[in-house]
Amino acid sequence: MYFLWFLFIFSYLFGDISSRKGSYYQNYEETSSKNSNTRLDLDLDAAIRRFSKAITFETVSMDPGVSNVTELTKFKKHLEASYPLIHSTPWIERTIVGSLSIVYTIKSLNHDKNDFTKKPWILQSHQDVAPVFDLHKWDAPPFSGQVLFKPERMHKVLYDPKTNKRNIKFTIDDANNEKYYVYGRGTADAKHIVMSIMEAVEYMIGKGLRPIHKTLILSFGHDEEVGGFYGARKVAHLIVNTYPYPPNGGKPIDFILDEGFTIVKDVLPQNKKMALVSVSEKYVMDVNMSVVTPGGHSSLPTKENAISILSNAVVNIDTNQFASYLAKPGTPDAELLRRIAYLFPQPYRLYMEHATLYRDKLINMTWDNDLINALTRTTEAVTLFNGGIKYNVIPNYAESNVNYRVHPLQEPEEVLEYAAHTINDPRVNIQLDTMSPRSPISDYDTDAFRIIESTIHDMFNETIVVPTILVGGTDSKHFANIVDNAYRFSPLTIVMDDMSRIHGINERISVADFYNCVKYYFNLIEKVSGFKMVSN
Repeated sequence: MYFLWFLFIFSYLFGDISSRKGSYYQNYEETSSKNSNTRLDLDLDAAIRRFSKAITFETVSMDPGVSNVTELTKFKKHLEASYPLIHSTPWIERTIVGSLSIVYTIKSLNHDKNDFTKKPWILQSHQDVAPVFDLHKWDAPPFSGQVLFKPERMHKVLYDPKTNKRNIKFTIDDANNEKYYVYGRGTADAKHIVMSIMEAVEYMIGKGLRPIHKTLILSFGHDEEVGGFYGARKVAHLIVNTYPYPPNGGKPIDFILDEGFTIVKDVLPQNKKMALVSVSEKYVMDVNMSVVTPGGHSSLPTKENAISILSNAVVNIDTNQFASYLAKPGTPDAELLRRIAYLFPQPYRLYMEHATLYRDKLINMTWDNDLINALTRTTEAVTLFNGGIKYNVIPNYAESNVNYRVHPLQEPEEVLEYAAHTINDPRVNIQLDTMSPRSPISDYDTDAFRIIESTIHDMFNETIVVPTILVGGTDSKHFANIVDNAYRFSPLTIVMDDMSRIHGINERISVADFYNCVKYYFNLIEKVSGFKMVSN
């Protein structure tokens, strides 16, 4: 979400904005669905109670291979109890992968794994959540799932799933539901996606509908927060063994839509909202740096020791950044800027409409912004530093870890070479520790991307959809070898202030947002797979 600050800076500096609309804006505005205001007759009160209950399960992931089996099992049972139609419909198959991850295969009427004109697609999220800190700073306990009324500074508990006490019945027509918030770890990352997808599918079955054309796979991993190596990766292996590769090329799965950026409503001029659909994500490299020196007694200090040598290396790492990939051919940046360029005055509109040509000017305008750098460059952060054993002993060994978030176009060898060049000290040993799978940059000129885009346009007025790169990691990286394209998007509408809540304090989403998530996934399933009335 860091790239948003680039747009915020433009908006702040150049507030005298032209109202001229570009061809892209006109195109999607003119072709927006006439049914954009159609509502689902969803029992929102029951749906919110099910969602709130889901937040009470402490499915925290701390380390790879270590999961809270008890809480994940409770969560699985909650899904079974909450969605009986999904778990009893004969054309929906559930598979438990790696003991804890859950896969649902929703077979279409025309399901044929050998028909490569109707390849399946995947909706994905995860059951696990990040750890919690600063408990005393939360407005509601982080695993309470409480729904609060939050106008300004005051708050009132409207529903508590642990006691089942409530002061309101939630309805779709409730004008104040944007001030009703479900609090707790996982509300925005990413149990809201799991639960809203399940609500959408249960609603679909309840209406007697079944997908016609394309089989849908739901993949809910259990260890995304620590890499997904025992969850999503095993799910990808399952799919490889189930669906064959097309003989004429391509992958067995059409596309995957995972969690990702959201719709933001306070960064563009003219009250336009921006939906950021990620077409790739950075990959992670953890690099170990170590120094060995003779050591000795502190009463006879040497000019340098292991700690001081390594400290100089850290300073060099921190003060030398990688080259920018902003608007470089192959990235989605140029398309992003082109789609919003009409909102800005000249000459900035010109630079943005032709960002590849004017990338040097754009880089010079934004190079010293940490948030923009996070998206457009490979970044580094020293996250661990250890050295010394006693206050009066000169250390003979020191080590540190550098966490690199690598741009998808940058090779890992280039990262290691740049680190060695930047440090420029042969006494510092540089060793790759771990590296996550890489995600290619997916094509955004596809039917799948256009359907994701049009579904957003149908539901959210004054919203510009743009392709971008995700700075964090998702489980979708494990599916690169089996999907034609991987996209990442979370259908929430937030302000910049809400971003710090994810993995932070007071994570929450509004009741209105949860309803919109359910509606979004229902509409998306209808557009991708089609519906037909059936008897279960």
